[in-house]
Amino acid sequence: MDEMLHGKGKPPGGSRAPSGKHALVIEADRGTQDLCRHVLESEGYKVDGSDSGVEGLKIALQMTPAVILLDLNLRDVLGVQFLEWLHSNPALKTVPVIGIGVLAGDASRLESGGVKTVLNKPLTIAGIKRALRAAFA
Repeated sequence: MDEMLHGKGKPPGGSRAPSGKHALVIEADRGTQDLCRHVLESEGYKVDGSDSGVEGLKIALQMTPAVILLDLNLRDVLGVQFLEWLHSNPALKTVPVIGIGVLAGDASRLESGGVKTVLNKPLTIAGIKRALRAAFA
């Protein structure tokens, strides 16, 4: 995994998909993940999802997403740690991230880690669309 993080190895599963309109939703709550998927697909994105930060990183390495929606309180890794992993890979370090949830005291670390905006639960369709616009502003 360390080789994959630093761009030296290939992820399992073969070739990379083009980065154009792919989105990745890494969210522990299935209902929230489904809502994000619905909104992203309605905006023209091909969407992959995971409820695990480790698995989400593997997917990101395979697809190089245009945007990542990231649950900041995953069961296996905190959002700040995921951002460190993400930004240690040259191909992923510029991918905009929309945080979902809040981590008290970590606002500056999230910002420096590429989080463009944070959505609080419960999410709304309008809120997700606003966050997408902000991610590319």
